[in-house]
Amino acid sequence: MHVARVEKLDLALLDHPELVIAGDRYDLRLVVTNNGNQQLPLHLAAQSSANGSFTLEPENIKLAPGESREVSVRVQTKNDVRAKVNDAITVTATADGTTAPLSASQTALADVIPLETGDADPYHRLPTRLRQTFISENGHDAQLQLEFRGEGTLDEAGRQHVDFLLRGPDLQGSALFGERDEYGATYSDDSWRLDLGDRIYSLSPLTELRALGRGAGAAWHDNGTAVGAFYMMTRYRANNSDEIGAFVSQDVGFGVTLQGNFLRKAGTEPAERDVLPQDIFSLEARYHPSKALDLRLEGGISESDSGLADRAYRAEAHGEIGKTQYAVEYAFAGPDFHGYYNDTETINGAITFPIVSKFTGHLEVRRYAGNLDLNPEKSSVVTRDGQVCLRHPDLARDCLGEGDLRLRPRTRRLPMQREDADHAAEDLDRRREHGARPERDERVAAAERSVRAGGSHNFGQLQLRSFVDVGTIENELVRKTYDFTRENLFVTWQPSANQTYSLFATYGPSSFTGSADKEIAVGVSGQLKINQHFDVTANYARNEFDGLTGREFNQVFGVLRYTLLDAQGQTKRDVP
Repeated sequence: MHVARVEKLDLALLDHPELVIAGDRYDLRLVVTNNGNQQLPLHLAAQSSANGSFTLEPENIKLAPGESREVSVRVQTKNDVRAKVNDAITVTATADGTTAPLSASQTALADVIPLETGDADPYHRLPTRLRQTFISENGHDAQLQLEFRGEGTLDEAGRQHVDFLLRGPDLQGSALFGERDEYGATYSDDSWRLDLGDRIYSLSPLTELRALGRGAGAAWHDNGTAVGAFYMMTRYRANNSDEIGAFVSQDVGFGVTLQGNFLRKAGTEPAERDVLPQDIFSLEARYHPSKALDLRLEGGISESDSGLADRAYRAEAHGEIGKTQYAVEYAFAGPDFHGYYNDTETINGAITFPIVSKFTGHLEVRRYAGNLDLNPEKSSVVTRDGQVCLRHPDLARDCLGEGDLRLRPRTRRLPMQREDADHAAEDLDRRREHGARPERDERVAAAERSVRAGGSHNFGQLQLRSFVDVGTIENELVRKTYDFTRENLFVTWQPSANQTYSLFATYGPSSFTGSADKEIAVGVSGQLKINQHFDVTANYARNEFDGLTGREFNQVFGVLRYTLLDAQGQTKRDVP
């Protein structure tokens, strides 16, 4: 059986403030989801229209099929603002190593207002927000979701910070635009951090890098020493697990930091009883003497209650030498090691270097291998993916084009179990009878080769952007190649600082399915700030397909927000 390669990426905005005092910091929260059936290495970037500085965490992640991760952006506004400024923060997630350019972006708008002297408020206030979301989709009843969140400081000095989120019911599984339920809170000060409920818990890259779970955690740090522990049950994974983690970290000087980690992991699936529960121990070392080198090493061992033992190790180095930037990563985890990595070997490398004037080059090398022991009980097909790409980063955002060198994914068929032999013999006879070729060891379900041409222009409050993709789609499952043209149009209109409207339209075949059937997708959205308290967001999208099934899909998404302001009508945040 052939499984088509599906590469689909979604980026959703979870939370952002509408009003910010000039000079303050504020946070954006987003969630990125891999809706395809392939692992996606992602790079995330952010841009501020008001030229504010920001910190994005994480910048590089890997998502398994169906996996979601939370992304945070902390923005530092300028303190010399003399008039209200509309700051647009655009966050973009770009996938590397895909068969076609794949990215997703979201933009959050915030009004940055200058600090003005007003009447003193005798109370210390915590900004909060109540949101009600209405969702209506084809084949589903209309549903409502409530969210109450707050974030701010508990003291005038701004050292004790707290944030909380209460959202329900869970609509992620019953509506495309529905969000999961989440109930959690975090407290932090100069030395402590306390987490309770649904939070992102992390330990180390080999043990548990970042995981959404329901539990509790505490960490303390002072003068180069840090200790911490947590307990949680992961959420929204194919196989959730109970985890207890702890770490001790010490800065030993000369740019070197050492950290020891322990993770106790127990599974919830009967199929995991041979490897879980298990204990994982790892030792990390970081050496960061200058911007030319940031070296991180980690080695780990695991031991299951059943007696199985295994190992894992990881090395990462990145830095900047002159105008040349580089990054290299290698990770290996054995079949019985069940930390963040499991039964994989990955190699990633990238270097960006100047050529002449404003031209720069970018070279990437990527390799992924899974099912290292060729275990047929895990899968009858073992994937060995590799890619080498040389491109100009200003002209092509992904490894795609005539000048690129690409290595296609390779698969290997494992020996079949005896009970599958008869079915295989029948299939082979059927191939011979119809004159079909035997299955090849090297194949791609669907591959797109295309070139893109387009442009954009601003007409004052109106922005137009259009581009055309022309190329071929090769479907190796049916061994056919289709010529195609795909047209794209995006329109944005901002008549005032309180109103933003947009429209998009796309017509052409999808590179994910490998089919020549054309799809037309159109959508409109609008954001209206009624007053200081109320703002409304509404979106509508429609997809139609030219195929024999005549499918169509409609989506409606709306949000009504109410913001509680302090005595001066501001939502000031003191973020440490």
